[in-house]
Amino acid sequence: MLSVGVVVVVTVAAAAAVAIALRGRPLRRTATALRVAAAVATVVVAAAIWAPAWRDSGGFAAVLVGVPPGATAAAAAGRAGRRAPAVRWAAAVVMLGWSLVTALGLGGSFLAPSALMLAAAAVSARAGAHRVAGPGGDAPLRVSPGGG
Repeated sequence: MLSVGVVVVVTVAAAAAVAIALRGRPLRRTATALRVAAAVATVVVAAAIWAPAWRDSGGFAAVLVGVPPGATAAAAAGRAGRRAPAVRWAAAVVMLGWSLVTALGLGGSFLAPSALMLAAAAVSARAGAHRVAGPGGDAPLRVSPGGG
């Protein structure tokens, strides 16, 4: 059986690799990549801690292990629209809060995916702040290099 500590170390290493790989990329792509990395890390951690959580908590393991993947799914579902940044921040805060509340047990394993989700929310908010509303409302204003 895979140790929870090994899963956490691998998740942190993967997060560092993602951060290094994303240097110099556009913010929107970086935010998307961070959300994908957070989702993958969350699923990996949830799968790794499911059996110990089930042995320890029985049916309540579905709640203990299910909240972070649920928050990740909420962040993925709110991909576009005006409320997307708020949904992403809320999902990141719920995920971090849940991992801190359950940190004395197995919930601390979700700290690295929570950090990825917070980073994704921050980068996403920054990418959204760089958009300029054009004539179409939420669409970015496109300016040609020739000034026309």
